[in-house]
Amino acid sequence: MLLAWASGLTLAYREGYLLSPWLHAKLVYVVALTVVYGYFVAATRAFAEDGNRRSHALYRVLNEVPTLLMIFIVVLAVFKPW
Repeated sequence: MLLAWASGLTLAYREGYLLSPWLHAKLVYVVALTVVYGYFVAATRAFAEDGNRRSHALYRVLNEVPTLLMIFIVVLAVFKPW
């Protein structure tokens, strides 16, 4: 993940996209995806220690969040709307 972050920011800098509004929106979604990933890592550890206190309904909803975020990220990267 760190390599993907570093290469993505380097590419954005080299291509001159750092001031583009679409890239700022995309980075917000990428940061959100990173936060969701961190939450899933913590939840996996809680499951391993049998310390889960969340309902199954929460995990069903959270299961869809990365997919939606990735769709938004790809749309912003391909179409560059601003």
